[in-house]
Amino acid sequence: MKNSNQYNTNGVILFEGASLLDGAPIVVIATGLDAASANTKTGGMIQTWILRADMAPTDAVKNGSDASICGDCIHRGSVLPNSIKAPADRSCYVLHWQAPLSVYKAYKNGRYAYASIEQFKNLDVRFGSYGDPSAVPVKIWRDIKNVCSGSTGYSQQWETCDAEMNLYVMASVHSESQAKRAQLKGYRTFRVKNLNDKKLKNEANCPASIEAGHKLTCEQCLACDGANGRRGSITINAHGAPAKILSFKMVS
Repeated sequence: MKNSNQYNTNGVILFEGASLLDGAPIVVIATGLDAASANTKTGGMIQTWILRADMAPTDAVKNGSDASICGDCIHRGSVLPNSIKAPADRSCYVLHWQAPLSVYKAYKNGRYAYASIEQFKNLDVRFGSYGDPSAVPVKIWRDIKNVCSGSTGYSQQWETCDAEMNLYVMASVHSESQAKRAQLKGYRTFRVKNLNDKKLKNEANCPASIEAGHKLTCEQCLACDGANGRRGSITINAHGAPAKILSFKMVS
């Protein structure tokens, strides 16, 4: 048994079990309990990483096993058989070989203890810093939501996931038709759009975006917390490296 001082107290294990997307083994790890995230967009929120429990995220992306945590998200790109590289058309903004891989390695080395929900009391938590929250039993997010100060979250699986998820996450969409369809299902939406696309009447620019002048971080805003209340939806222009923006244009 590990001595408590051998654990990395900056992170804890929230869930280990079968993915609700395909039944494969996954793990959810929260980080930032000791040291706040350095992400300039999200601010110092607790980050939650949804990972395959049995393989590194770099391998999962190459062979398509990331479907267990990302479902049919279009930003995964087109996986080729026996590929030794990530899909060339991958448009996901998360650099899976950085933080997700580091967290995975620490997990496999037994560096994380299991979480107590009380550890999240009065903290701001990001549901799914990598991976789709719908891969995880909704109870995990409900329990955290009941004690945390604020949260944000997004799901690409809004058409098929547990209907309760709309209370905790935004429907992540990439077209006007998807946005309208998700809103009819009771979701608020977060729509990534191309630069010249217009906002819908019920949409506001993400305050953390370039187009909004970086007015607020996600931690300061916390508007992307699901369908509680009668608030509008959010939109943001495709952002990141030029190659990522080009990939988004190709799939949108």
